[in-house]
Order: sequence, then C-alpha cells, then structure tokens
Amino acid sequence: MRDDQWQLEMLCNIAASEILMPTGNLPVESTDRLTIDKLVDFQEKFDVSMEAILLRVVRLERRNCAVFVASQKHDRLSLDYAVETVGAGFGLESGLLLPKRTRIADCTAIGYTAKGDEEWVSGQPLHVECIAMPAYPGQHRPRVGGILYRKGERSDGTPRIRFVVGDA
Repeated sequence: MRDDQWQLEMLCNIAASEILMPTGNLPVESTDRLTIDKLVDFQEKFDVSMEAILLRVVRLERRNCAVFVASQKHDRLSLDYAVETVGAGFGLESGLLLPKRTRIADCTAIGYTAKGDEEWVSGQPLHVECIAMPAYPGQHRPRVGGILYRKGERSDGTPRIRFVVGDA
C-alpha cells in the first residue's frame, strides 16, 4: 500500500459508519468515557470494522478525545491518521513517530488490546486504549487503532477503578 492510500481506506470506513450505524442507533452515553472494551462491544453488535466504529464515535463523543490508526514504518510505529473531537487540540498529525516504548506496540496480533498512560506530543500526558487490526495489504504487522484522552481530564467526577482479570 502506498503512503497515501490510508486516505481511501478512511473514506470507505466513514461511508460504512454512516450507512451501518446511524447516529440514533449508537448508544454513546454522555456520562461514560468510551473504552476500548466498549468499542469492541459496539463492533460486535454492528458487525463493522473497528476503524468504522472509531470514526463514528469520535463524532458523537462530547469530551475531548481523539481516535487514531497507526502502522509500522521501518522500525517504529507512526500515525497514519488521527481524528479529534472539535476543540480537542491534541496536535496529532499524520506521520507522527510514536515513542519507541509505546504501549500500542503490545498489540502484536489482531484483537490484542493495550491500555496505558503515555506522552506523544509536547509533554501532554495521554491515556491511550487501543486494539490491533488487520494489516494493510502487503504488510505483515497489524495496524493499531484506538482512542485517547488527556490523562486526568474527566468531566463526571466519578472515582477511577481499575479492574484486572487474570491469574497471578
């Protein structure tokens, strides 16, 4: 895939999201912050690509957030694109090289998820949640899509609880 073909992919996903997920059918509650787990549930419910879900929810979210898709470029991950809510001002641009030790690098197989706090642009602490998605044709490593918020920026004032599932 050539460097600019992500644009065609993005337009196709926007069209799919408009047709398959009309605004009234996507239950984005104003009091709950979107998580990657909730987005996976939406994907299964509407049977569309994760990219289509991401591009749809960013238009419905009321908090400052951004969705992104990144892929491997040589030895590092870089942003293919990012879409922000109106007025979010993250400053994310296509081609941005992500830190070498980023949590999204943990998404090594389709369906793997990662969550964590990172700094991508000008010292802004971000909370990132992401999932591995199918690679572009001709590439071997999966793309990674996700959602991010400024760390600590919450509008509902509810306490944070972190649930961990697994076996020690």
